[in-house]
Amino acid sequence: KPDAISALMRFQDTLTGYKLTQVTLVAVAAKRPPGRPKRANPSEPPTIGYPWQAILERTAEYEVQCQQRHRRFILATNVLDAQTYPAERLLREYKGQQQVERGFRFLKDPLFFTSSVFVKKPQRVEALALVMVLTLLVYSLGQRKLRAQLDQTG
Repeated sequence: KPDAISALMRFQDTLTGYKLTQVTLVAVAAKRPPGRPKRANPSEPPTIGYPWQAILERTAEYEVQCQQRHRRFILATNVLDAQTYPAERLLREYKGQQQVERGFRFLKDPLFFTSSVFVKKPQRVEALALVMVLTLLVYSLGQRKLRAQLDQTG
């Protein structure tokens, strides 16, 4: 039991931003090894282990640190004129890139076997990229037209 308590204390010392609550130590008899049991030795006590159970919780200070860290990110541009690119426009342009990236997301899908079927030659890679870009262009134009129509009709 003292070994289990000292292990718990060492573990608590390694935690940063978390704390253990509702810690309990439970005495558990060790399982018998597989195979035929040995003859009983009455002087040998049964082996008992003390696993501990606890709930791991974040501290309030660490929660605030995580929230502050996840609120910030840096957007950089080489256009230094604040009149041409105010912060709001820069953020809007950055978020607009996600639509294009979503169009190419299917390439990472393991079910899309481009490497084994189409792209044996560099010319085929170029042709596949051209077809994909043209397809995404048509898709984006259709989406833009649909959104404009929806804005007009309310």
